[in-house]
Amino acid sequence: MSGSGYRTGVSTGLRPDDISVSADERVQYNTIDSRPGSCSIRERVDRRGFLSRASFGVAAALAPALPRAASSAALDTQTTSKRDLVIAQAYDLTSLDPHASTLSSDWRIAFNVFDTLIRRHPDGTLHPALASAWKRTTPTTWQLALRADVRWHDGTRFTSVDAKYSLDRTYDATVKGARLLGAWWTQAIDRTEAPDPATLIIHTRWPDLLMPARLASCAGAVVPWAYMDRVGFKVFNERPVGSGPLRFVSRSKGDQCVLDANLDYWDGRVDVDRVVIKSVSDHQRRADLLLRGGADLIVPLAPEHGPRVASDPSTQVAGVLYAGLYVLAVNVWVAPLNDPLIRQALSLAIDRETIVKELWRGRGVVPSGPIPRGDDLHDPSLRALPYDPGAARERLRRAGYRGEAIHFETTAGMIANDRLMAEAIAEMWEDVGVKVVLDVIDIETRHRKNRQQAFARSTADGRARALAYRRMTAIFLEQNPWIVVLQPVEDYGLRRYVDFAPNPDQQLELRRFNFRMRRG
Repeated sequence: MSGSGYRTGVSTGLRPDDISVSADERVQYNTIDSRPGSCSIRERVDRRGFLSRASFGVAAALAPALPRAASSAALDTQTTSKRDLVIAQAYDLTSLDPHASTLSSDWRIAFNVFDTLIRRHPDGTLHPALASAWKRTTPTTWQLALRADVRWHDGTRFTSVDAKYSLDRTYDATVKGARLLGAWWTQAIDRTEAPDPATLIIHTRWPDLLMPARLASCAGAVVPWAYMDRVGFKVFNERPVGSGPLRFVSRSKGDQCVLDANLDYWDGRVDVDRVVIKSVSDHQRRADLLLRGGADLIVPLAPEHGPRVASDPSTQVAGVLYAGLYVLAVNVWVAPLNDPLIRQALSLAIDRETIVKELWRGRGVVPSGPIPRGDDLHDPSLRALPYDPGAARERLRRAGYRGEAIHFETTAGMIANDRLMAEAIAEMWEDVGVKVVLDVIDIETRHRKNRQQAFARSTADGRARALAYRRMTAIFLEQNPWIVVLQPVEDYGLRRYVDFAPNPDQQLELRRFNFRMRRG
């Protein structure tokens, strides 16, 4: 099994030589790899998985409220004289190319160094970015009008040549510096055109009403063709040039990445002069750093540290229901996991309520299927996934399970409670008679294994799509190509002078409409 995140569609499973746990495009995972039968925890199937979401703004109030410091006007009006923003995140940067990584730690940086063609605000609404307007001119054609006032960080002008190249490199392996995205994207695109400097035309293989939403994700990130062509991918990844509100300055592997404000940003300069993003893998150290004033924003804020951050007069918690799921992606190609009865048993043996209550301190919900709450195709009539160890044992008996080992891969510290969750699930499986071997792997290995497939959405008919999703959900719950665990609330820790709204998509939006530091 493997964990996946940030794709459009449903994972079709992993082959024996391609066992992965995704920490994704702004995502993270654990893996269950059964050799010969394998599973991996894909800790996130996020927005790249379900880009149809009309609105992500499902309030974190779904979870129990955290304790709050004594409220007063003074707490809500705390100010600072700082001109730099220090962010502490859980793991180190692996790539600066916006198309080369699905890790949330990478995308938080790339999202601010580069611009996307279309922008999604934390409330789920789409807004112009590098594309000032877009329209569907035929059932399979989208036309985008591009801004003429945008310059790259090296001073050169952005044109449709850059936009066309940026899309082409994500689906066409013959393009220089190609960095292919998943099937959710590569299967949909037929070709692109740049008829003039201010126009981009996208031809799709089928009617795709989700194209604007996709262009607000990593698929819509734009890189400079001339710079890439001159320096090559390796140098580009070491010294990236973007058009976003922050410019790359330096990176110290295993320590920090430094970004400076783009003073000439077309959408207005950000509210700080410098952003320093530190790698702090230990959840307690990260929280301590925030409480001491050594960081202004931390992500993620582990559930066990939320109460003390919320109750401290100098800090606060901002939470949002994640626009995806933590799942276990199963290798359905080999025994014993090629038997749907085995996979049903593994799902029935998981006490999700306990995981949410004990490990996430109530900061999450038990899903009802493969469509996360907040997606416009989520079916509210479905009940939460059941916990029934008796039924799990019966499925194992009917499948003729003989105690074959299932290898479960997990990272430790990639996300909050990844190893603890894996250990808890392994114990639940052992309670119904499954032999589990828990393997802890490093984040680099997890990232290397982070590959997945997806179903394509090929209808523009909203009613037909809804019916197809109901059928897909029914098939999913019978076959369990991955095993859904939970939909967590993602918490950020902030100093009280920081105004910031978290994005359900894990985009760290520092543009001035979403971030500021209150100053005296």
